[in-house]
Amino acid sequence: MTRRKKWLLGIPTLLIFSIGLSGLAAGNMRWFVGDWPATAFVLMLMGMWAVPIAFIDPGRGGGKRSVSRLLLGLAFLATISLAVFDHVRHPGRPAALSILGLLLCAAAVPLGLAALRTLGRFYVPDPQILPGQGLVTQGVYRRIRHPMYTAALLWILGLPLVVQSLWGLLASAALALPILWFRIGQEEALLLQAFGDQYAAYQDRSWRLIPFVF
Repeated sequence: MTRRKKWLLGIPTLLIFSIGLSGLAAGNMRWFVGDWPATAFVLMLMGMWAVPIAFIDPGRGGGKRSVSRLLLGLAFLATISLAVFDHVRHPGRPAALSILGLLLCAAAVPLGLAALRTLGRFYVPDPQILPGQGLVTQGVYRRIRHPMYTAALLWILGLPLVVQSLWGLLASAALALPILWFRIGQEEALLLQAFGDQYAAYQDRSWRLIPFVF
């Protein structure tokens, strides 16, 4: 079985297992039926799996999956499982939380796709410099050095809010933020080593994740 086939089978299996098991633990296997935030949450998870099929080759760049990518995936699974459990056990939270979550996720999708298009064939799922790769500073990279991570952060924080899970939001911040921060540091050190003063000048005129903030 190819790496892509394993990826296409493995991701939905893990998602179904995590949301199903957490629903079972909370005492309601039909938790997403008749509840529009929960239905939207499940559909968004399905879309999160389906969209990369068209845009991302999981084997691009070669090599093994990095520890940070593996940890980020595990943190995400833990977060959505907790969010489902919290939603089932603590219903009735303000619908405004769901709207906020949808807005964050809606902002993440075009930003992530724009970053992916800008990188083109030089996109790889782990920090590395490919042969012939130059420093990318155009498009969404003009002001944000790590727009893919900005998109990931918006998505990871937004999803628990879709099901009005405050515990899921806290878990996202506690688990995902340190891993993303580590990956950003790892990537910037690699880029400084590869591009030197060119990258240092780019750092001076751009922002890590959020323009005019950070």
